[in-house]
Amino acid sequence: MIIFLISFFLSSVSLVFCMYNFNIFLSVLAFTIIFFVTYFLSSKMICNILEKKITIIQKELNNKKNFSTSIYLMLLLKKKYRFWYFSVNRIINSQVGLLYYVQRKFRKSYPFLVCVHHNLWVQKIMLAALYFKTKSFTNMEKTFQETADYNAKENIIWSIWAYCKWKSGNLTDAIKILELKKNDLDTEDPKIEKNILLLKQSRKMNMKEYGEMWLQFHLEPPQTNYRKNVKTVR
Repeated sequence: MIIFLISFFLSSVSLVFCMYNFNIFLSVLAFTIIFFVTYFLSSKMICNILEKKITIIQKELNNKKNFSTSIYLMLLLKKKYRFWYFSVNRIINSQVGLLYYVQRKFRKSYPFLVCVHHNLWVQKIMLAALYFKTKSFTNMEKTFQETADYNAKENIIWSIWAYCKWKSGNLTDAIKILELKKNDLDTEDPKIEKNILLLKQSRKMNMKEYGEMWLQFHLEPPQTNYRKNVKTVR
């Protein structure tokens, strides 16, 4: 936004100057180079500022466990920088959505998670879990598929996808999802192998081996020994 306008202004000034002194081709080339260099450097500067501020908020959250204050500070960041860079809203929304979700405030988390990019796979799986909880299975399937395609190395995505399919009564589809991932792996994944075997025996999937990575999605009743140590994910 503001960065885009600044880049466009500087590039336009260079274009007018070059057209006055050189030919049109060099003018357009100068415009393009200055625009992209200015935009890239300015965007990187804003991203670095956001990263430092988010890290500070994250440390405070881990020390004091004050979710309300952390969310408030995140929203202040969003308000301050939202007109500077196109991705600011998406970056902050992903953090706020995660913080609401881990508190089990699912309705509040949804509007923030729904606009998260696919490379933030933890937040996207939280979104898919919300669709599962509300029985919006078409949206759930689409979200899982897109997230799995974008994050092929994260095996847990396929396991959670299969779990949701199994819990929604689609045992056959759950087995197919795990077998599809199994056949795509270069090395064996014992967790996937074990769950394929359990499902074929019509037994309950074992997701506890994924530890806190699994527990943060709140798809099973919380355990008394679950230590809440939440970290925002970028």
